Amino acid sequence: MKKNHLLVHFPKRRWLKILLAMKLVFFLTLAFSLSAAAGVYSQDQKVSFEFEDAEILDVLNEIKTQTGLCFIYNEDKIVELDAINIDVTDKRVDKVLDAIFENTNMECKFQDEVIMVVDRVPEPILKEQKEKKTINGKVIDNDGLALPGVTVIVKGSFLGTTTDVNGKYKIVVPEKAEVLVYSFVGMINQEITLGDKTEINVTLQSAAEKLKEIVVTGYQKIEKRKLSSSVITVNAEQIKEGGALSVDNMLQGKIAGLSVVNNTSTPGVAPKIRIRGASSISGNREPVWVVDGVILEDPVPLSPTELNSLDNINLIGNAISSLNPEDIERIDVLKDASATAIYGVKAANGVIVITTKKGKIGPAKVQYSTNFTFNERPSYKNLNRMNSKERIDVSKEAVERGLLYNQPPAHVSYEGALYDFYAKKISYTEFLEKVKFFEEQNTDWLDILFRNSVSQKHNLSISGANEKTNYYFSGGFTNSNGTFKGNDLKQYNATMKINSKLTEKLNVGLQLRVSASERNYQHSAIDPFQYAYQTSRAISSHNQDGSLSYYNKSQGHDVPLQFNILNELDNSGRNIENQSLNFVANLNYQLLPDLRLGSVISLNRSNTYQKEWFNDKTHIAAGLRYLNLGDPFPTNLDDHFYTGQCELPYGGQITNDDTKHTSYSVRSDLNYKKTFFDKHEISTTVGTEFRSSQYDGIKTTQMGYLPDRGNQFVDADMIKFPKYRERVERFKDVITDRLTNVMSFYGTFTYSYDYRYIANFNIRADGSNKFGQDKDNRFLPVWSVSGRWNMHNEKWFKNMLWLNQLSIRGSYGVQGNIASNASPNLLVNLGSRDATSGHLVSTLDMLPNPMLRWEKTKSYNLALDFTVFNGRISGNVDLYKKKGEDMIVSRDVSITTGSNSMTLNAGNIENKGFDININMTPIRSKNFTWNLSVNGGRNINTVTDAGTSDLTYEEYLSGNAVIPGKALNSFYSYKFGGLDENGLPTYKDIEETDGITKEEMYAKMLAFSGKRTPDIEGGFSTTLRYKKWSIGAIFFYSLGRDIRLNPLYESTGQHLPNPQQNMDDVFVNRWRKPGDEKHTNIPTLSNDPLDMTPSIFGNGRQIEIAKNKWEMYNKSDLRVASGDYLRLRTLSLKHSFSEHICDKLHVSDANFRVEVSNVWTLKDKKLRGRDPEQISFSKNTGAIPMTPTYTLGFDVTF
Repeated sequence: MKKNHLLVHFPKRRWLKILLAMKLVFFLTLAFSLSAAAGVYSQDQKVSFEFEDAEILDVLNEIKTQTGLCFIYNEDKIVELDAINIDVTDKRVDKVLDAIFENTNMECKFQDEVIMVVDRVPEPILKEQKEKKTINGKVIDNDGLALPGVTVIVKGSFLGTTTDVNGKYKIVVPEKAEVLVYSFVGMINQEITLGDKTEINVTLQSAAEKLKEIVVTGYQKIEKRKLSSSVITVNAEQIKEGGALSVDNMLQGKIAGLSVVNNTSTPGVAPKIRIRGASSISGNREPVWVVDGVILEDPVPLSPTELNSLDNINLIGNAISSLNPEDIERIDVLKDASATAIYGVKAANGVIVITTKKGKIGPAKVQYSTNFTFNERPSYKNLNRMNSKERIDVSKEAVERGLLYNQPPAHVSYEGALYDFYAKKISYTEFLEKVKFFEEQNTDWLDILFRNSVSQKHNLSISGANEKTNYYFSGGFTNSNGTFKGNDLKQYNATMKINSKLTEKLNVGLQLRVSASERNYQHSAIDPFQYAYQTSRAISSHNQDGSLSYYNKSQGHDVPLQFNILNELDNSGRNIENQSLNFVANLNYQLLPDLRLGSVISLNRSNTYQKEWFNDKTHIAAGLRYLNLGDPFPTNLDDHFYTGQCELPYGGQITNDDTKHTSYSVRSDLNYKKTFFDKHEISTTVGTEFRSSQYDGIKTTQMGYLPDRGNQFVDADMIKFPKYRERVERFKDVITDRLTNVMSFYGTFTYSYDYRYIANFNIRADGSNKFGQDKDNRFLPVWSVSGRWNMHNEKWFKNMLWLNQLSIRGSYGVQGNIASNASPNLLVNLGSRDATSGHLVSTLDMLPNPMLRWEKTKSYNLALDFTVFNGRISGNVDLYKKKGEDMIVSRDVSITTGSNSMTLNAGNIENKGFDININMTPIRSKNFTWNLSVNGGRNINTVTDAGTSDLTYEEYLSGNAVIPGKALNSFYSYKFGGLDENGLPTYKDIEETDGITKEEMYAKMLAFSGKRTPDIEGGFSTTLRYKKWSIGAIFFYSLGRDIRLNPLYESTGQHLPNPQQNMDDVFVNRWRKPGDEKHTNIPTLSNDPLDMTPSIFGNGRQIEIAKNKWEMYNKSDLRVASGDYLRLRTLSLKHSFSEHICDKLHVSDANFRVEVSNVWTLKDKKLRGRDPEQISFSKNTGAIPMTPTYTLGFDVTF
């Protein structure tokens, strides 16, 4: 009779499946023992085979095939054993196994037809077992499942045994023995005092949540096999990148459904993060950050517009910028309503839960890690800008064609030499020599303004634990230098974390985190990368004598105003300082065996100080003064200089912004968990939470700043300089005083039957002070319901041995959001006293929304989890849909109300798509392992109701228009029609017809170009491990996004390029003569304004569709490229030193690693050197493209 037998092993990540398999083994063993066909004892069976340099796993599989015997072993231990050579013919199994494990620390034990491979019991133990007292019992885990292979030893001796397949053991001990020690890989050791006991049953606790596959939601810890929500968990080691400053930068491409946009390499900048698309039209779209169960908030109160804008660069950082990545243990990303509903407000955007490290059982462990990162500066190699000769050729053509500038050009480069020749200051020969010099100049502005930077990170931690207390202390220092000279960040972190079991029922935990950072950036009016990109390489930064070389950038009062970028940088700046303190105390008290009381109290304080300044030496100050520093003021006080120009007669300007943030929360809950009749389990939690957040700050701007004179200020006569008075009045002090209180009640209920069927229900009611006196809308019930079916626990599933786990999940829920850009009250700006009337002035700021209510999101999720081939392949697929209702949008109203628009809950938005994760281990042996991981997500975002706001053509072009049937961030373009016979651009469908409305005109002339956000994003990674070496690669891909190319012309209209301006090298192939329009789409050099403003210059237009045709060229469909790309994000090599070397170094563990980031990118050729993550449409954003970085890191454990 043919029998099906089961090969069972203990991979760490599949512990739950193993325990279930143990029960199967028991029943199979019982069946085999009753089989009359068996005929012989298992160890009497004989085998024949020959192996050469074979893994022991392969030999055991062969024995299983020939005998049908069932093996139980820990695969991680087996693969560590050396390969063997063995040749047997018709030999007993027990003798063969003795030979296989002869020179190892493992041995085989037979129990009927089950063979357990366990740790070898030393000979002294066997001798000592001739003593007198016999102890027996059973060892199980928290779930009541038997633990085979547990080592049971008399403390202080070699006397011991191991548990059998049913978790049972029997040991003979001396009368004087006092304590038994129970130990098992991945479990916490337990010591039991013997006394007069003869039977001892023990329950071992997991030493690591990962082995039991726990999901942390911040409020709960849920076994993954009971999880019905959409949650992705990653270990910090899986995403660790030595060159990254914060954890949010590390998440790109690691988690399906989570989008991360790093649009600059400037240190300290917070990336844009979205989970399953944008869940609000005008409200905040950022996810909620939770650290150790406490919600964190941004250090300064940024508006939804600032947070949502893809062009805005946040130099201040976000809620977790102060968190040291080295302190992080794991990250759980909560994506559907079932997982996030318990967080209530803002959770519709998703929740990212961070769990920090804690001490582990064992003596004190000291760990030191360091990273040194080399970052390449940008270069002209791939930017496709004109070199000096090409740029001089443009100037020559302009002169030859007699094209004129609209204002006197700068006296530099070709034009400067030409004017000197016309003025007879130089001879023709000298002129030609200068031109030749300029053609060969090729100034490297990127080398002058940027650098190859070196950054470093250091972290030291001390941790440990015993049965009652665990502790973790750490300190970190980061010194990150940006590639732009002058951009740098220094950050200091310290963490203290202690958890203690004060009594058998009471556990208390305390945590304190402090952080301080200093950041230095350039003034916001200066964009160094844009300057290097836009400035001609035919001019120099310095004169031949080494002094700075200036040119007239703009026109002042009868004089050109001089400019040099290095002078601007030396005499201006921006500094940001931040200090933060986070304190958390938690208490857990076991009221009854099944009833637990938990409380968490947190206090967070931060102080952010920003200073931005420039002095009187800068071109910024000269532009406000209308004179270069040192130029005499006009003598006539009636001169227009005094009455209508000069805004800043003396000194510079400084802006100080000091913001303090204080938040606290108090949370208490009761948790009841009970198992009935071995199969029925219920778990319920009810609790209440109060959170308060207060922002206090003041922003001041002062004129006449003299930093070189001891940070003094100089006043000016406001009567003599009326424009100065207007400027002072315009920059009034701004006080921030924002208080938000949220009171919440929440509850969860989970029912599980036999680990097969799980149902979950969550509810939370949030109350907010944002809704004024309307009590009906103050509280919003947020709820979810979800279920899980573990099909692999069904009886009919047991015969599918290749399919280890198969589960179906589903959820539905309703979530809410508070819109900070709406109010139920009429908002008025209370101004100061009017100088003319003498009365206090007030202006309308916002019309009231009398029916203001919560934005609501309804979420659906259906998912499949699977594991096959003993964990070699595992993954999950999620399908989701989110419908946002009552979104805040702008509605047009009659101007008689005092405003032309108001905010109402009248918008709807929808997100739908899928997430997929697949993990594979194609090869796993003692010396070699190959892991693969693939993840991806598709999100389709659609606005279903956008309100009735009057859109402008600029909003269509920029992607800021909210349009029904389209995604947020959709943008449009003019339809390019080619060049005419004169080399000037033409466009399709721009003719006005009688009676056409503005909306009809826009629909006619504009073409949909795409979205600025992708449809599909994800990543895939591979890791190869050979002995102590490992090499890994992480790829990131993004599909479905479109990008507007960098503008070729000024938005104000086409003028001849100034001598100091560089141009894209596409102008080398510009239109030069009739007929060129057939093979080029680059217009000719021209000073024709091609104005499109209505009723000017007789163009007869009534509807404004553009300022000019040069702006239309920049924003035409010709200038749109695909944003799809594939990036090799990280390539890493790691080596762990052997125990022999570590012993010589007097350390317990040590390794080094080498990482290369941003190795290469596959993208659209039309981008021509532009990084696809630089998606900004505008200038002066401060965005610096990603460049390759190289990191060398070391980790040492003492």
